[in-house]
Amino acid sequence: MVKTLSRTKRKDYENYIINAIWHKLGRLDIQPVTQQYVKRTDGKYALIDLYFPQINVSIEFDEEFYISANR
Repeated sequence: MVKTLSRTKRKDYENYIINAIWHKLGRLDIQPVTQQYVKRTDGKYALIDLYFPQINVSIEFDEEFYISANR
């Protein structure tokens, strides 16, 4: 988990949410991947904030909204 979270340096809120989601799952067989490259429909590539390859679920965080909503 430390290695996974180190891929998102200087993103404290994102790391907090990733850690919380992973702990809520409570399953060691489902490991998160951060900053996962994905190919978009326009042929370009993007980074997904959080991806669980074992269950094919991805999550994108809107940090600007999260930060402003929690101030």
